[in-house]
Amino acid sequence: MPGPVRELRSINFIVLAYVAAPLPAVTLLWCVLVADSVLLGHQKFGDSFTVVLPLMLLGGGIVGLAVEAVFVTPVLVAFHRYRWQWLNAFWFVCGGLAVGELAGQLLGILTGPHHWFGWRAVMQGILVDGFVGVTAALVFQAVAFRWRVEVSQGGE
Repeated sequence: MPGPVRELRSINFIVLAYVAAPLPAVTLLWCVLVADSVLLGHQKFGDSFTVVLPLMLLGGGIVGLAVEAVFVTPVLVAFHRYRWQWLNAFWFVCGGLAVGELAGQLLGILTGPHHWFGWRAVMQGILVDGFVGVTAALVFQAVAFRWRVEVSQGGE
């Protein structure tokens, strides 16, 4: 009995996924920064959160497109060629968590060594950077992939 088969959508949806996936992820990061500022009193941007959001969307969108070009494009090409059915939402979550944390750690290295010290900093990075990556990965897979149900012929 044939079951559902995962397949890529048309190129229009794939391009939309490349553009749309970083935007909710960066918006989530902005919401975390606002909550951190309001609830814990950490003033990272002062009162300029309305100015920071468009800059984060632009910069985060560019970084997101770069990350997608390096990490997602080879997976899409391989999926298209080999029809990997094991590539599901679970693997997108794992990949998004890993890539988001890697990108967060690289940005931490570039902005200064204060980001690296202690397990607390690592766990905060996983919670924030990793979940930003998970959000982008889940949005990408929801837009770029679809399920097709194969119906058997002949009443089997």
